[in-house]
Amino acid sequence: MAGMFGMDPALVQALMSDPQLMAAISKPDVMAKLQAAMGDPSKAALLASDPELGPILRKLSAVMGRGSSAVPAASSLATSSSSHAGLHEPSSVSEFHKILSDAGENLVVVDWFATWCGPCVRIAPFFASLPSLYPHVVFIKVDTDKLRSLPMSYGVTAFPTFSFIKSGKVVDQFAGADDSKLEEYVKKYAPTASKPKEIPSPYKNFPLKENELVKYSSAKFDVIEAKMVEFNEMELSTCKLDSVEIKLVQDTIVILADNLSYHKSTLDSQLVGILKKTLDWKQDHLPPVLNLYRLLVLHPDAVKLFNLKEEDFLSRFLQLAVTEDTSILNRTVLLQMFSNMFTRLSMRKFMISRCEEVVTQLTACISHKKLVLPFLSILINYTIAFLPSSGDSQGFELKQDVAPEDLSPLKMQVLTSVAEVLRSEDSPASVYRCLVVIGSLIFRDESVKQVALLAEVPELLDHAKKKSGVGMDPQSSSCIEELKMSLSGSDM
Repeated sequence: MAGMFGMDPALVQALMSDPQLMAAISKPDVMAKLQAAMGDPSKAALLASDPELGPILRKLSAVMGRGSSAVPAASSLATSSSSHAGLHEPSSVSEFHKILSDAGENLVVVDWFATWCGPCVRIAPFFASLPSLYPHVVFIKVDTDKLRSLPMSYGVTAFPTFSFIKSGKVVDQFAGADDSKLEEYVKKYAPTASKPKEIPSPYKNFPLKENELVKYSSAKFDVIEAKMVEFNEMELSTCKLDSVEIKLVQDTIVILADNLSYHKSTLDSQLVGILKKTLDWKQDHLPPVLNLYRLLVLHPDAVKLFNLKEEDFLSRFLQLAVTEDTSILNRTVLLQMFSNMFTRLSMRKFMISRCEEVVTQLTACISHKKLVLPFLSILINYTIAFLPSSGDSQGFELKQDVAPEDLSPLKMQVLTSVAEVLRSEDSPASVYRCLVVIGSLIFRDESVKQVALLAEVPELLDHAKKKSGVGMDPQSSSCIEELKMSLSGSDM
């Protein structure tokens, strides 16, 4: 039988969405019994009466839609590795080495996992999605409980660990369920055959790069915790958290404070319901709540936790941001949270799908000088998300399932918004950010460049240069000259 990660993807997703089930099968002895039940139908009936395993088997049966009394058989829970194009799960050491040998000079990425490892389960669907995005890369999943000698020979001591192998040699390796880091390393070491020949930009100031993504991760965690407890005591009973709920919030803050261990930690699914209540707190009690949300979206569990497609948190946050009664402090934190939602690739895809709504609503509510920079950070992150990823032949467009022609209207939306900010801003820091965003949006995109000309961006540049402080700023002056060059000709 294939390991847990050979399961049907729908079942894996169902398992991951049930915290109680995941907690139960994360126990090594329970997992061993479960594997025995799935691997040998003759044992399934006997193990179904096991006091520890029986409830799990019945729950699995319900998930699979087989009725409460049925025991899932191995064939229903597992699929062979050959059913996943580009993804291999060897059943022996010799098969592992043959896959390595057949890969030749192509990059091989190995996921060393254990069936009882929670973070391994969490990142499994993401790992399974990579072969379709990187067809020139070979992806292998190794069940370390089955091939025990292999992980030791590769220095694997924690799960999951990802090894990057070229021509039989490990070129890099890291431990932890970090999807962003995983894809970053795949791009870094992918074979040159899968990469386009990159033509360097002739400009110093743009386009923006992935490492310039803006995020707000610093926080005084002790203050957030203290204020959450203090303000909770002042709230009405309908919004007030009970002792169990406030304890879960405190435990979550401890997890978020240890950002180096994000890849090993998980967030409690009950947290969403608890925090929903706090969004109804009084305005002056909201800062610690919104700061907690700002930090939560940085955690790898954020997408699963917020269930973005079903729970429309984004609309709730946008409504709060544009409401006149919302304080400048609370709006600032909300804008910072929107920026942080670009740090995880799956959440970035969601933000792209809501680009028009986000940009339109937030542009209309930026009436205070203190809100301009955090708003520009969102536009910067959108711009970075639109650009092809360096060294990736398919760029973010394919990764986000958005065709290049569908991105152009979104880029024009951001261009219109940033041009509006540029008209009214006179701060050199804000003006420079506007210029860099415009330069990145029009860079090697003739359709967006034409829109910039129609929007009278060249005239805006001349106006910006005359503003007090901007003309004297060497960065802004340099960027204005480069923008004029880009608008008047080719970017090659």
